[in-house]
Formats: sequence, structure tokens, C-alpha cells
Amino acid sequence: MEKCDRRPGNYVIYSLILSVRIYILAAVCFLGYTPFLLKRKAARALREEDIYRTPMDLTFSEVEGILAEQNGTSRLYRWEEVLRGAVTPKTISIYLGKDQALIIPKQDFGDRFLQCYQIIARGLGMSRSAVQNPDTH
Repeated sequence: MEKCDRRPGNYVIYSLILSVRIYILAAVCFLGYTPFLLKRKAARALREEDIYRTPMDLTFSEVEGILAEQNGTSRLYRWEEVLRGAVTPKTISIYLGKDQALIIPKQDFGDRFLQCYQIIARGLGMSRSAVQNPDTH
């Protein structure tokens, strides 16, 4: 039979290693679960909400703002109402509120991307725009 080492320092090291393992497991679970949950919520919203299934026509104006038309209704988002804009390699995001944004795939702009991009950048001004040079994306 092996003799168990009962020095006080070994218990501290063992409990420290166990605590670290528990924290790492909790972090992995949290970091893995959060994106999964968000993806599930988005998929459910796409299935249940008509607003996400119906095409939306957007008209950009330097003076007025963004006119969104969908299902026979229209809404004008004035530039003063827009919180900020951002560009990713595949999309342009226009944040309208805490839980509201227009996320537009760049391919939907077609050959008018640069023109619309410039209207958005000028409408928002540099203070509310995280818009970078479109040639870098």
C-alpha cells in the first residue's frame, strides 16, 4: 500500500488546481453556450417574425436620412436618429437604437456601394461613424 503524503502544502496545491479546472470549465461552458444561444434566438426570430422574411427597400439621402420601405409601409430614419455606423468585410451596420440596427450585406448595394457608403459616412459624420476606407474591405 502506498503511503499518502499529508503535508499541508499539498492540500493547498490540490485545491488550487481543482479551482482552476472548475473556472476553466465554467468559462468554456459560458463562451460556448452564449454564441449557441444567440444563434438559436436569431433562427427563431427569422422563422416567426415577418419583418425578417420580407425584403426591405432602402433609399439613402444625404439631406433626409434613410427611407426604409417594407410591406407597404415606410419609415424615415433621420441622420440625427442614427446612433452610429460600422463596416465589416461583408456588411454595413447602421445602429438605430439599443436593440435595433439595419445590417446590410455589401453585395446588396451592387454597383452603387461606393455612392451609398459615402452618403452614410457624410450623414453620420466622423463622430458617429466607425466607417473605414471601403477599399480596405
